[in-house]
Amino acid sequence: MSLFETILVDQRGAVTLITLNRPQALNALNSQVLEELIAAFAAFEADASQRCANGR
Repeated sequence: MSLFETILVDQRGAVTLITLNRPQALNALNSQVLEELIAAFAAFEADASQRCANGR
């Protein structure tokens, strides 16, 4: 499902796992990460099969 460059998104059953994936920048937030998080949470909200989102 992951179409992102700075985060990983994995669905396990009814749970969506979102992981920051910028080890070279110590997972620091920037505008690209924030845009991708917004898109990931919008996809989570639009998917009625998903019940929980967990960030790592």
